[in-house]
Amino acid sequence: MTALRHGLALAGFAVAAAGVALESTRLGWGAIALLAASLIVRLLGRHRDPPAP
Repeated sequence: MTALRHGLALAGFAVAAAGVALESTRLGWGAIALLAASLIVRLLGRHRDPPAP
């Protein structure tokens, strides 16, 4: 689960950098979608893992 979250976050940052470099709003929205997916995976993982003592 952690690898998926990190992969989505790194891909989101890479797409965001490409969107800024190419001045593309579509890439910007794609980056937002990837980063939001990373956040959702993190929130879902938080509910599945029991709290540490």
